[in-house]
Amino acid sequence: MRAETVAGERRRWHHVGGGQVRRGILHLAGLATAGAILAGCERKERPATQPASQPASARLTLLAPGATAWSHAEACQRLADPQLGLSAAVRLVQLSGLTPLCVPPNLTDDTLQHLRLTPLDESRWALGLASRSDERQLRAALLIGLDGRVQPLAEGFEEELLVLHVAAEPEVFPHVAVLPTRVLVIAEEPEPALVLEPDPSLRFALRQRSGYPYIALLLAAAGKDQEVAEYRWDPDEGVFLGPAVATLPDPPGGKLRIDMQASRHFEPRGGELPKPAPIRRPPPASQPEPVDDDRWPV
Repeated sequence: MRAETVAGERRRWHHVGGGQVRRGILHLAGLATAGAILAGCERKERPATQPASQPASARLTLLAPGATAWSHAEACQRLADPQLGLSAAVRLVQLSGLTPLCVPPNLTDDTLQHLRLTPLDESRWALGLASRSDERQLRAALLIGLDGRVQPLAEGFEEELLVLHVAAEPEVFPHVAVLPTRVLVIAEEPEPALVLEPDPSLRFALRQRSGYPYIALLLAAAGKDQEVAEYRWDPDEGVFLGPAVATLPDPPGGKLRIDMQASRHFEPRGGELPKPAPIRRPPPASQPEPVDDDRWPV
């Protein structure tokens, strides 16, 4: 499977699902990262005398010696090692049976050189493809625990869209994984903090103003992104603050809407007040059957 064929199929899929989303992906990831993700699928031209398939050892030189034979326990012990941690993380992914974009089954040095393992806390790491524009961004990222547990943050095509932002000061602004329609807070477990009701012209992105990060909601219109809402993190309450409902500029018009039930770390602030959920009246309590006193002797 040639890389350009895979890329073409993905471009067609993103065009069907919303041309603006596809454009946003290319803007975020860049050609270098896309090439790294697809490197495992690319087949280079070989001389006629070269075998059709090469042994893994010929294609992987950047892993630590013997890493492909480490047991689960041995890989866990090496996760915190500055020199061996990346090889240990790759080994744990391989042992998990998962096939994420960042560690494809036919992993090569071309992909491995873009991989980064970044600690999130004392017992958890993020593994993903490094961004050239921001060393704190990891694309197609997943989580790996000290116990060797491998935890994907997205599946399918969403995995290609995901960008994990490793916080410089987690007590001020948390680690977040940003997708076009969802923002996950990496707490004890990844939790959906903001969930947007589907709209192909809108997407979430992490931005900064005066050195402080926030989540922006961008509207793709007239060939450019326009920021239509912002969501600020309240570290004391552990929630994002911003509009739950707001009118969008015309064109295209309409309204942005946050899914209140799915957004676990969100508190409405500004914008329009969402309609209150309908009150469900409890069913009437069942009445006990009257006792016929005549049945009992006096």
